[in-house]
Amino acid sequence: MRFLHTDDETHLQPIKLSAISDEWGSVASLIEEHHKDAKQLHQLLATKDKFFDLVAHDMRSPFNGILGFADLLIEEDEIMDSKDRKTYLKYIQQAGKTAVNLLSMFQEWARLQTGRWVPDPHAFLIHKIVKSVVLFHQANALSNHINLSSDVDASLSAYADDHMIETVIRN
Repeated sequence: MRFLHTDDETHLQPIKLSAISDEWGSVASLIEEHHKDAKQLHQLLATKDKFFDLVAHDMRSPFNGILGFADLLIEEDEIMDSKDRKTYLKYIQQAGKTAVNLLSMFQEWARLQTGRWVPDPHAFLIHKIVKSVVLFHQANALSNHINLSSDVDASLSAYADDHMIETVIRN
């Protein structure tokens, strides 16, 4: 059916399949295009689900660190000296900065997935990336009485997109 407009009325007019074929190409190609679009949509939805899973996984670490140190400050407030209190507050601050940095990286990843961001490969020192990842996990590790350290040669370099490499090492 299609709409047929006259001066003061609109009517539905039946269309023969051959007319559809003539006007828009073959019906089979329209169906094939629809299936291709549906498959692409399915892939995009799967990518979105993976993205949300990654966000939830990576955001858990800094927030667990913030919560862990906040709990320590609350529970041990009366017996804690000002030096320890300041140390815990610095860990909370670092975990908050890490969470904000992580959100920025997720925004870049989303832009990459939608074609609005292009990777920026360049030379960088690997130990700086590893140090950043250790800091990312530090607050959570310390709240669980775990000490993290790294021993990467300070002169070791790579040529890649440093944000992508950081994501790989962090996970």
